[in-house]
Amino acid sequence: MERFGSRFTLDYIATGVHAHGFGMTDGGNPYSFRVRGRSVEVEIYREGPETAVPGLEDVIASVRRSVTEIDLSDERSIGAVVRDAVSDHELAL
Repeated sequence: MERFGSRFTLDYIATGVHAHGFGMTDGGNPYSFRVRGRSVEVEIYREGPETAVPGLEDVIASVRRSVTEIDLSDERSIGAVVRDAVSDHELAL
């Protein structure tokens, strides 16, 4: 687990062209991400979903960022783009 900022965590990350992972936002919401093509898609879920695997009804936000300039074999690069996407969303609230 990597910590960024006060509460943001990246609990699991898999690198590569199909990078994916999950963690918690600063606000305490779970999120997951996956790389699809040239973008990373981040889904932020409501706090405390009733099931272990959140469903579509639990999604409170979806954020997409380009990964064309990102090294998908580097955990730090992927973590930074995910952290920025989550932070941008939380600032907009």
